[in-house]
Amino acid sequence: MTPLDIWGTEFTDEIIRLAKYRILDGGNLAIRRDLPKHSVKLALILVRLLNPPEELSEAETAILMGITGPTLKKMRDEKRFIQVVNR
Repeated sequence: MTPLDIWGTEFTDEIIRLAKYRILDGGNLAIRRDLPKHSVKLALILVRLLNPPEELSEAETAILMGITGPTLKKMRDEKRFIQVVNR
């Protein structure tokens, strides 16, 4: 069973279209206020499935993780601090 089998029924035509445009044209789905977060998150999941090397913005990564942008930044800053202390 592949991830597409699990998520397949959730991927509507709109979600597929969003993912295709994100892969082909770039951009940042996190700033799309006209879309429900559920749709953005599903499109980002599909982007990761279809094109794993695709770089996501910090805001898109935060949406996938289910946290806010500032929380992600804080987590990254703390990780950097721990890495410096452990040298």
